[in-house]
Amino acid sequence: MCFFNYWNNLFNLCKRKIKPKDDLYDVTLIFNNKIYHLSGFLDSGNHANYLGYPLIFIKKSKIDTYQQLDTLIIDGLKKRKIDIILVDQVLVNKQSLRNVYIGVLDELDYDCLLNKELMGGIIWCGKWLDSF
Repeated sequence: MCFFNYWNNLFNLCKRKIKPKDDLYDVTLIFNNKIYHLSGFLDSGNHANYLGYPLIFIKKSKIDTYQQLDTLIIDGLKKRKIDIILVDQVLVNKQSLRNVYIGVLDELDYDCLLNKELMGGIIWCGKWLDSF
C-alpha cells in the first residue's frame, strides 16, 4: 500500500497543471474583406506546417465561405480533412502577421489553435509590452 501511495503522490506532483487562460489570446483574422474575432489557444504541440510555413488551425464554423488553396487528408484514428487557406492578416497580442496559412477543421476545441513557432516572438513581445 505504501508503494502505491508513493507512486500516486509522485504522479500527482509530476502532472502538469494547465492554466488555459494563460494560453488564450484574442485573435483577429482579416480575410476576404471581413474581420473575424476569435479566441486562440497557444498550442505548444502545434508544429504543423504547410510548404515549410507554420500553420494555424481554425474551426470551420468561425469563418464564412472560403476558397481553399489545397486540401490535406490526415489518416489516423479518425480521418480528417484540412482545407488550407491563405489569410491576409492575423492580429495576435497587438502584433500583426501577414499572409498566414490557415488550416480549416470541422472539429476543434477552440476557435483557433496558434502555432508556437509562428507565435514565439509575438507572444513574448506582447507580454513584455503589457508589463509596462
